Amino acid sequence: MSERATLMAWLLIFSASMACGRSKLREACPLCNHDRRDASAQADASASKDAARAAGEAGGPDEPAANCGTVTKSTSRIPLDVLIVLDRSDWMALSSTEDTACLVGSACISRWQATRDLLKSALEGGAYYRWGLKLFPSPGADLCSVEDGVEVALALDAPAAVEDAIDRSAPSGLAPMGDALRAAGAYLQGLTDGYPKFILLATSGVASCEIGDAGIDAAPPGWSVSEFDAVQAAGDVRHSGIPVYILSFESPANANAQTFLNALAGAGGTAAYYSVNDASAFLGALFPPQEGGSCVMSLREAPPEPDKVAVTMNGEPVPRDPGNLEGWNFADLAAIVFYGSYCERLIQLNPMKVEIVFGCP
Repeated sequence: MSERATLMAWLLIFSASMACGRSKLREACPLCNHDRRDASAQADASASKDAARAAGEAGGPDEPAANCGTVTKSTSRIPLDVLIVLDRSDWMALSSTEDTACLVGSACISRWQATRDLLKSALEGGAYYRWGLKLFPSPGADLCSVEDGVEVALALDAPAAVEDAIDRSAPSGLAPMGDALRAAGAYLQGLTDGYPKFILLATSGVASCEIGDAGIDAAPPGWSVSEFDAVQAAGDVRHSGIPVYILSFESPANANAQTFLNALAGAGGTAAYYSVNDASAFLGALFPPQEGGSCVMSLREAPPEPDKVAVTMNGEPVPRDPGNLEGWNFADLAAIVFYGSYCERLIQLNPMKVEIVFGCP
């Protein structure tokens, strides 16, 4: 799988609408499944007791004659740290569909407006993300300055503060993109929360401020020094273990900008950039539609006696419900599905241990 098809997987994990496995990010999903197959007839005593009770509720015998196998799956979910690095340069005042300025009184939507609205949609949908915000250039600083730290610290309850900080800002200054990426990377590396970390760079597509690009003698042909510096910074951040996702625009008159943006995404380990002009693709990658995968557990093989299967969730018996409303039922004989409150419990943030015990024929 491509690493791009990764944000925004990690980006499943963290919302009941997100299903692991549809992107590289989701491939590395913090919803980790650890399978254990125990074929011995000596089941764990407590598991057997609970399983026997659950099997009886499911319409099977009061007690399984023996344990002919146990499938144990442990799940745990941890938040995802996503730092939005938002371009507030003068280029964000340009049209979101053309490389021209928006005229006063026109219906033109600026890049700033389009990006702000899309980010708000993302913030409202990411219940299991720890969001944060870094603006560049830094508010109150000169045209090319990027200060250490962030405007909004990462937190599960940060979306309102992020939206407020964006609403209180406006396009102004140049675009010191490389310095912004380095500052964002340094901030994330300084955190000790142990959560996976990502940068979401939302940009007009322009990098400027050559005066701040120290240590670069010359850029490759066709590249500005600032563009080359930004790509290098994205690569450095990625090499520190933090992927960089790019959100920008399709500029009809500026194919070079798209080449730069894709190079920026490639250096950041995410292959290609997302377009603000295609909001559904971006939000779909961030919050893919539920496919039932988060409430499905594979058995790897059919149980020897389907009517003698018992299921527990953190030690509590789960009833089988042939009506698919509240409890569990077979999806086929090699997988079961949880329904109702049991599905909801499975996709909560808290750790969950599910045991599925096969009774013998």
